[in-house]
Amino acid sequence: MKTLTASEIEKLLGVCQTNEHPLDILGFGFTTEGAIRFRAEHPNFLPQVKAHIRQQLAACGHFPEGADTEDSEHRTFIRKMASGYLMSSEEEIALYRYESVVTEFDSQDQAISAYIERVASSDYLSPKPKG
Repeated sequence: MKTLTASEIEKLLGVCQTNEHPLDILGFGFTTEGAIRFRAEHPNFLPQVKAHIRQQLAACGHFPEGADTEDSEHRTFIRKMASGYLMSSEEEIALYRYESVVTEFDSQDQAISAYIERVASSDYLSPKPKG
């Protein structure tokens, strides 16, 4: 299984813009053969992704690193608080109408899991195969 770089992890999470397909980022190639091989092997990249987020939270207190946690407009992020963690995100409540939603978590792992669920495709970042 490929070891992902910080840049690749952030592309998978949508932190930075990319035109690359997740299968290309994960090292399988966006081809029929790559998709078949990915489904057969179904590697678990979650531990690498969670470790990267933990490292960023320890280093700067929030993830993603460049997020403005005071002005969260249209950005999903996790921030370490004195009593736990919070995840802020924008939810579309009506056509082109968004509202900020803040969710608090007691544990870092809960916050990280919720963040990944919110921003990443479960087709590529899932602990077990679908089916």
